[in-house]
Amino acid sequence: VLHQGKVFGDDSLNEFFAGLKVPLNLRSPMAEDVFRKRRGRVVTQEFIEGNEASDLEKRIFEITRTKEYVIVPLVSKDRLLGVLAADNLRSGKKITEEEKVLMVSLANQVAMAIENAGSFKTIEDLNVNLEKKVVERTRELEKSLQELKEAQEQLIHSEKMSSLGHLFSGLAHEINNPINFAYNGIVALRDSIQRIYDLSQRCVESSAGNSEEKTRSVKEMLLGTIREAGRLMEIIGTGLNRTRSLVSDLKHFARKDQRDPEFLLIQSPIQSALTILNHEISGRIAVHKEINFTDRIQGHPDQLNQVFMNILHNAIQAIPEKGNIWIDVEPAGQGEVRVRIRDDGIGIRPEDLPKVFEPFFTTKKRGQGTGLGMSICQRIIENHGGRIELTSEAGKGTEVIMTLPVRMNRSLGKGSVSGGRTVGKD
Repeated sequence: VLHQGKVFGDDSLNEFFAGLKVPLNLRSPMAEDVFRKRRGRVVTQEFIEGNEASDLEKRIFEITRTKEYVIVPLVSKDRLLGVLAADNLRSGKKITEEEKVLMVSLANQVAMAIENAGSFKTIEDLNVNLEKKVVERTRELEKSLQELKEAQEQLIHSEKMSSLGHLFSGLAHEINNPINFAYNGIVALRDSIQRIYDLSQRCVESSAGNSEEKTRSVKEMLLGTIREAGRLMEIIGTGLNRTRSLVSDLKHFARKDQRDPEFLLIQSPIQSALTILNHEISGRIAVHKEINFTDRIQGHPDQLNQVFMNILHNAIQAIPEKGNIWIDVEPAGQGEVRVRIRDDGIGIRPEDLPKVFEPFFTTKKRGQGTGLGMSICQRIIENHGGRIELTSEAGKGTEVIMTLPVRMNRSLGKGSVSGGRTVGKD
């Protein structure tokens, strides 16, 4: 049953939609698309004037006075929660395919928020706050554009945290290993210190009345134990430094993106990604690095961390058993730096190659990826003023080439960007 509607932008319609209580009619093509197939649809005036529209659809057109609207389902955990619709009454422009895709993306985020809210009261509070924000944002175009940019940044951050979620079990093991290493070393060090104390006592007693040979023997045992204690301290330090390095890289990766770009060494975010992914690399993948660029570049470290994490993780997952990853960093001329990441994994099928930068496209099994990784990588690289290209040959591997400017243009990141470029071999 479709009921409990809510309208944003025209309070006079709330009475009609709030009192709406209609059983779903799947005989309508629109309802078939949205409710059964669960995909977005643009409902046009031509459709309403035809023979296939339901009475409810005609009534909605009549009461809202719109010429067309886009409607998408709210789906969470394969469960239909409701629908989200937006009309073009204010702009009067045709609703584009890009706007429909944006609505689908927004609906996915809204459905996730509703599922996580856990109570009707919380949802009502969110709706009230959202209504106030929407009214405020619609007063000025610049405020609306800023809200869209913030939503894009939140989507990027959500994908970043989703990636960390998939890696968590391995990361927990990676952190526990050096911690256990250090803990066991502390236990052994405690025993060594006790033995040093005992031997020191014996050394004092030997000096007082025993033979020189016995005293020398006790001193040698004491020195040996001191050396062993020093070795244990080095072991503990190694374990703790490994943990500190991993936690530091995780903290930089997980933090919310900073507004202002910074100057950084390009190998820094690459190494951070390799540190976090070490548990998936160690013992089966050889990483070959060649860094021939030592100047600092201007950029957002958090976003570049995410780019290299996504691309390196894709490369790792493309290698089923043992293999290689090559990372080359070199000057590209004209104030640019080029980063190449290549693997000898399974590659990408020719028919999938043109889709790799499309949002929500993935060849991974369900639950292993959102399909936003490469789309977000493309967005971040191009917002830095750079370019990203991908070449792949099925069965032989994939190469991703990123070209970044050493200095960012201040005007970048304010508008939409074009898609990434893919080049493939049959």
